[in-house]
Amino acid sequence: LSFKFNLYQKISILLVSILLLTTLQFVKGSYREIIYDKSFKGNKTELFFEMLFSSENSSELQEDKSINDVNIRLNQGWIISKIYERIPKVEPFLGGETIIDAIEATLLPRFLFPNKKIGGGGRSTFIKLTKIKIKRTTAMGVSLMGEFYGNFGFWGGMFAFFIWGKLLYLVVFIINNSKKISPIYIFWLPIIFFQVIKAETDLT
Repeated sequence: LSFKFNLYQKISILLVSILLLTTLQFVKGSYREIIYDKSFKGNKTELFFEMLFSSENSSELQEDKSINDVNIRLNQGWIISKIYERIPKVEPFLGGETIIDAIEATLLPRFLFPNKKIGGGGRSTFIKLTKIKIKRTTAMGVSLMGEFYGNFGFWGGMFAFFIWGKLLYLVVFIINNSKKISPIYIFWLPIIFFQVIKAETDLT
């Protein structure tokens, strides 16, 4: 909105972003394995860029399997379609089960409820709604669209999004009024909404 990019610039930015994100997704798993190894003592930033721009990774990225794996992981539509295939044909709608789990995980202290759901990964919700088995170390999220549909169906999901939108508006409204006290509050918005706007984030 500020720089007023023309169509050519927008397309260029989009293509470069797709290339960078695809490459990042490809090296991320190997990078994590190395840095989580206790024997690794090197520079993490240097290692990351070495892996990102190495010719070995570039050649492997051309393989069909690698490209397909990256595409499946990034394709939120693929995840949602798996929910559509199962619910309600194979199993009924959850009727708010994962929503209640999310609220409990938010409000209940972990030292009193050690078995409450863990936020951030979305793995348990993904498995519950898709019944697709993934590795214990893999995190895939169904997104709010997939979760709301899996719980309430089409129209119920739309109503849930309406309520969710009102809650987000309330947060923005409160912070917007708070900036009259201190303008610095407005800079907290990107941090507050960082997880909220991610496509794969579920309610928890």
